[in-house]
Amino acid sequence: MKKMIELIKKYRELIVYVICGGLTTAVSFAFQAFAGYFFAGDNYTELRTAISWAAAVLFAFFVNKFFVFNDTEREKHTSENDDAHRGFMQFVSFVGMRLVSLGLEMIIISFGVRVLHMNDFIPKLFAQVVVVISNYFFSKFIIFTKKR
Repeated sequence: MKKMIELIKKYRELIVYVICGGLTTAVSFAFQAFAGYFFAGDNYTELRTAISWAAAVLFAFFVNKFFVFNDTEREKHTSENDDAHRGFMQFVSFVGMRLVSLGLEMIIISFGVRVLHMNDFIPKLFAQVVVVISNYFFSKFIIFTKKR
């Protein structure tokens, strides 16, 4: 049992990221399905994907910042304006990196729907695996880096 607790502590960030990634994926799928009620058919595949992406990005920013990477501490010797600016810049970087992964998702889903003639949920599942892995690396090494 002690060994298990040590492993959980050692890999806490990755474990929490996977859980939050799963929740973010659920948000994305829910919004994709919800958008399907208003925008049905293959002609709206990209629009449904963009709507689900926007909802997932907003959710993901907050869970990544506050739960995964524990970015809640104020910087020493900075003002509230500096902290607000830092948070804003993190959000801008987060959205920028998510735009890169959105491009990957769009390519994968469009290929599945238009070339392989699949329902958009099957390629979306594959795309989510690619997106979750790439987003972890973007967040850990670019966006929520700790100052040394």
